[in-house]
Amino acid sequence: MKEQIRFFEEIAANAHVALNVMQYDGWLMRFANGYSGRANSISILYPSTLPIEEKVAYCEKCYAKQGLPANFKLTQGDEEFSDFLATRGYKVVTPTDIMVLDLDCRSKSDNDSTGVCKSDMIFADCVFSDKPDEWLPYFFEYEKLTDEKNQNTFRQMLSKVMVDTIYCSVIYKGRVVACAATAIEQGYALIHYVIVDSTVRGLGLGEKLCRAIIAKAKEYGAEHAYLQVVQTNEIAMNLYKKLGFKKLYSYWYMKKAIVCPDKTNMVVVEYNKRWTEDFSLIKAELIKWISLPVIVQHVGSTSIPGMMAKPIIDVDIALENWADFEKVKKDLQKIGYEHEGDLGIKGREAFARTGAIYNEVLDKIDHHLYVCSVENEEYKRHVLFRDYLRNHDDARDLYNKIKQEILTEVGQDNRAGYVQMKEEKYKTFFEDIISKAKNLAVQK
Repeated sequence: MKEQIRFFEEIAANAHVALNVMQYDGWLMRFANGYSGRANSISILYPSTLPIEEKVAYCEKCYAKQGLPANFKLTQGDEEFSDFLATRGYKVVTPTDIMVLDLDCRSKSDNDSTGVCKSDMIFADCVFSDKPDEWLPYFFEYEKLTDEKNQNTFRQMLSKVMVDTIYCSVIYKGRVVACAATAIEQGYALIHYVIVDSTVRGLGLGEKLCRAIIAKAKEYGAEHAYLQVVQTNEIAMNLYKKLGFKKLYSYWYMKKAIVCPDKTNMVVVEYNKRWTEDFSLIKAELIKWISLPVIVQHVGSTSIPGMMAKPIIDVDIALENWADFEKVKKDLQKIGYEHEGDLGIKGREAFARTGAIYNEVLDKIDHHLYVCSVENEEYKRHVLFRDYLRNHDDARDLYNKIKQEILTEVGQDNRAGYVQMKEEKYKTFFEDIISKAKNLAVQK
């Protein structure tokens, strides 16, 4: 099995290419500006001679120089090394299955009664290309990949792929709504970058996309298809099983446990426009993983341009139908959140990162996450407060002055004192702003 695993790990790395690869005593260190776990990980593929402690420390140093955490990609057979990493504070994240399909044993649903492939039906409303230029904008849109640096990194990664590639798009009601790609080497086609527009999910377009690109890969000489699916992605897992894929082996990443900034002594800092960008990244990631339409709001002081604040993004997920809460809760748990209850504010449910399932965005940006109904009074009041201060510089400046006065009185490092005094002075100011905001709304 070890040789078979090594084969799949090698061809998968040739399909999803890192920008730089460093060989180190049988280990491969991949670097790609932090975009994607696979392209920024250490693979333990070949025999090693140096002491493990020395090698791990060296890898950590190399990744730290790039501003990245060391990220070890382990497979079945690496359990002993996985246990060693755990003693150094590493945790298992993103357990993933490699699934394989023999293309000579395709489901008869792809064939007519004589066994001839129904290519006209499979390829209907599909567009194929061996270049990603026209495919990429749709992939970026549906993957919510808005960061320009990450987009450029991904373009560079695709340009470095040396094996045969196919990019597939599915058209529905006159527009592209789904994307996937495949890279073919030695008769094996990796099916990856599968994404469907969230507004048309549940219509069978993901299945159509996969059947089409698999059939096209077979035309290019592929005898087998394989893919990588995160074990918690039940929808994708069920689809791939339906298509005939079977699990071959598993891999997982080991990363250092996420250490959040020390909030004990944290006080406010000057406004940073990066907070708006951080919120946009968090919002895109949440929408990507939550299976229902939701409203995602940036609230709190970091949402107000020019406002001093604690450098922690406050995020509210608001539900039109509170009956959807359990479904949203389950979706959040699948991506590494833990439900903490309402923390004393009825109807506003708090969620925190656990560190058990690593996410490139959600575990890099410190944030508070709450789920509530759009009818929740606290939610409506916080949105009113935010919107009023965004549009009234005098009110914002007064709030900044209150914070500065408190800091002057209690000291820059007295977090507990700041919170206590802010509660006393903030309440009157907050209620006054809410009153003004409501009166303004009535006037309009």
